[in-house]
Amino acid sequence: MISTQAYSFVSTTLKYFVTFTAVIASAYVCGESPAFTQQPLKPISQGTVVGIRASSDIDVVFVNAGYDQGFRVGTVCQVQRDSLLVASLVLVDVRPSYSAGLILDLNQQTQIIQGDIAKIKVQYPSY
Repeated sequence: MISTQAYSFVSTTLKYFVTFTAVIASAYVCGESPAFTQQPLKPISQGTVVGIRASSDIDVVFVNAGYDQGFRVGTVCQVQRDSLLVASLVLVDVRPSYSAGLILDLNQQTQIIQGDIAKIKVQYPSY
């Protein structure tokens, strides 16, 4: 025999599941996807540029976010200042709380400075 609380929980959960399924199905039939499917499930990981080491061969950019914030070796990040895309980085060393990356692409009209924001580059699927 199911208790009243368990029945209420199952009933409510089933109601939400049916509603969610109906929203997805109607969007599929109409040929569009619901707006919430265009957003990431987790917030996009980001950090702040805390240093740049320039040399004649290669420039290394240091970011104050690392493995604990979702950064991984090989991850591509976009460096932004306000709404301006400054550069793209590929992470080559990731520690628990900081990372180092190499510049892949640099906007020729600007340069990376301390305080710029480095976000993991996310590509949303097209339906």
